[in-house]
Amino acid sequence: MIERILPIRSLAAAALGLVVSLPLSAFAAADPACDPMFDAFTKLLRTPNHQYMSQSSETDALKHGGKIRTSESISTSDSSYLKINDEWHKIPITAQDMLKQQEEARQNSKEVCHFLNDDQTEGDAAVYDSHSETGKGKSDLKIWISKATGLPAREEIDLDLGGEAGKTHSSVRFDYDNIEAPKDVKADPQGVSK
Repeated sequence: MIERILPIRSLAAAALGLVVSLPLSAFAAADPACDPMFDAFTKLLRTPNHQYMSQSSETDALKHGGKIRTSESISTSDSSYLKINDEWHKIPITAQDMLKQQEEARQNSKEVCHFLNDDQTEGDAAVYDSHSETGKGKSDLKIWISKATGLPAREEIDLDLGGEAGKTHSSVRFDYDNIEAPKDVKADPQGVSK
C-alpha cells in the first residue's frame, strides 16, 4: 500500500519503499510555516511531472553492499507510473486520490517547518525544511520550490525509523517538460495498491 510517513512526500519516494504509514489522526493543527510546502505538493499533484529518485540506507548497506537504489515516476494528467527494476508499471492510485490524502494530511499535520533561504542554483528557488516525529520514526525534509512556478524542483529526505528499518537518505529531482506516459508499460506492480 502506498501511504505516507508525512503529508509532504513524493511518489518516487513511495516507489522505493521509503514511505511508511504513521498515524496522522493524533496530530494537531498544521504549522502555518508549512503552507508553502503543502501548496507546492498540491500543485505538483495537479501538474504532469517526472520524478527521479535515489535512495541509500543503512539497511541497504547491510543487505546489498551499500548500493544506491534508483527509481522514477511519471504522472500525466490522468495516470501515474513507477519504474521498478527497469520496467514501467501503471499504478492504481489516481492524482485525485493523492489530492484527497494531501488535504487530509494537511489538516492533521504536526510538522515543524522553516524557510531557510533563497537558492539561485535551482533556478531561483525558495528553500524550506520540515521535521516530524511520531512513535514510529523521525523525518527531515529539505525542499527547493521554484519561485517562478511554485513547484518543487528538488527534495532531500532523511528518515530514521529505528531498529531494523534504520536510516535512509533520499534525493528527488522533479522535471515538468514534455511529460508523456512511458512506452512499454507492464501490469500493475505487485504489492502496490490503493
